[in-house]
Amino acid sequence: MPYRASTSDARHFVGAPLIHTRSLDEAVQLQSTLNSPVRVEPLRGREPFEFRASRLQLGDIGIVMSGYRAEIRAHSAHVTQQFGLVVPVRKGGESQQSGTTAPLVPGLRGAIVSPDAPAAFTLGAGYRGIQISVALPALRASFESLAGTSGRGAPRFDVGIDLTRGGGASLVRLLRHVLDDVRGGSSVLTAPPVAARLADTIVHTILIGLPHSGSHLLAEPRRASEPALLRRAEEYLAANADRPVSTTELARALGASGRVIAAAFRAHRDASPIAFHRQRRLELARRRLLESAERSVTEVALACGFVHLGRFSVEYRARFGESPSETRLRHRGTNG
Repeated sequence: MPYRASTSDARHFVGAPLIHTRSLDEAVQLQSTLNSPVRVEPLRGREPFEFRASRLQLGDIGIVMSGYRAEIRAHSAHVTQQFGLVVPVRKGGESQQSGTTAPLVPGLRGAIVSPDAPAAFTLGAGYRGIQISVALPALRASFESLAGTSGRGAPRFDVGIDLTRGGGASLVRLLRHVLDDVRGGSSVLTAPPVAARLADTIVHTILIGLPHSGSHLLAEPRRASEPALLRRAEEYLAANADRPVSTTELARALGASGRVIAAAFRAHRDASPIAFHRQRRLELARRRLLESAERSVTEVALACGFVHLGRFSVEYRARFGESPSETRLRHRGTNG
């Protein structure tokens, strides 16, 4: 008998339809395209294989709603350059990575899949779930921005997530609000300027709310102990994020020695004031590329104070893992 979507299924699959198939090969091809090369096998049971998925794109993050009719096991030998946060909605299963098994229990437990390590999932018959995918360069840039450091790379997350308290519960509530709003139709949350900032909010909730190897760098006591001079310097740089600022100008504006300012940045931001400011300007350029389809890459670069376009492209790729043009094309493809 063909599978018939229930009312709850119709509410689950929010966003643009991706696939609805009983072909294992088609399901594997789509999953490998969305995430990483994967093998999927139905486990023994009475239910035939069937897979359905939809997708909502918000700035740098993708939210995929998926469902399997039969119990399945999926395995990826090498997760590529993205993090996946899995929230089970109906039924459950388990996630395995780096020698750790994390149960997937609707309303209680979820999991994070990190790059550069094998991962496996076992999902029960009738499983429905949500996966939030964040590209590694985007997560790394957000982490370094929050931590005020550079060159540390992305943190390593615990595999299992508690969805009942702390950051896990906050993330579920935020996700539910977004999906309910989009489900209702005519949502402004998918408009590019709103979506880009909403994506930042979701990524920051993940970084601040979920345990990982860099959690200690985001703790509030650390911020409180930072010198007032550093905070004033950051405020000045933020107010002038559309142009370069020299050490001499910064020192004059703050009424402090350039050497003292540089020492504060090295101690608390692991970068010089100029390097720190340049990274913030690159982040501003990325936000503008994602928010406005009308402005060219050249216009955005110049508006952020980058007059050497070749150097801008090189630094942008090193920071975000793609060229400015690729960011623009991906944005247009998502919203075209």
